[in-house]
Amino acid sequence: MKTAKATQNDIQRWLSVPELHARCMDQEAKMGKEAFRWLEKKIANERFFRYPLFDPPQQVSDEARKLLSNPGIRWGFLLQLLRNQTASSLRHRIATWLYQENFEPEDVLGSEFSEYRRKALRGTKGRLSLTDVRYANIVELWEPYFAWLLWARSQGQDLQRLGFEESAIQSARKKRSSVAAICEYVSYRLGVGPPAIANAYSRVFSTAHRRKPPSSGQCPT
Repeated sequence: MKTAKATQNDIQRWLSVPELHARCMDQEAKMGKEAFRWLEKKIANERFFRYPLFDPPQQVSDEARKLLSNPGIRWGFLLQLLRNQTASSLRHRIATWLYQENFEPEDVLGSEFSEYRRKALRGTKGRLSLTDVRYANIVELWEPYFAWLLWARSQGQDLQRLGFEESAIQSARKKRSSVAAICEYVSYRLGVGPPAIANAYSRVFSTAHRRKPPSSGQCPT
């Protein structure tokens, strides 16, 4: 693991500023909202609809097996069971059953599925969401670029001559933290304020990343 990290850092040191920016933009695009919504849906499906609809019986008689092999009897038994459910429980059981038949629960539940999607990645404390993970990872992938920018600025180097984007330079104005600069920089693309992104990053990464100052002429990583 350490060897892989060192190799990645070595590659970053040889990238120009525009090349590093292009790579970060490409990685951010791969973390698009639709991709994360798809993943969120898959996690919700597996977490809330994967389990068997009926508890497996300890023993089943040959007579019962024969009866349930008849589609009409089996459907009648299922409908009778579902009639005894509350409305919400009924919809969930139907969605669970149809998921076993390769139907999407979201197609069955409609807007009601959003509640399961929202809880897909939440633990017992209910503090983590897939949106948090997405925002935090976007901040993390931009870290090498803005760490380099802040280091170059501290050395009095001409940021524009080095190839830094003007919008990135402006986002880093009066900021000492690369995370704060990144949150400002990506906020307009994500359509959410910098504080929300910073809070998501804090929730996901409880320990702040401390990076050593680079030696002269090297890109900080």
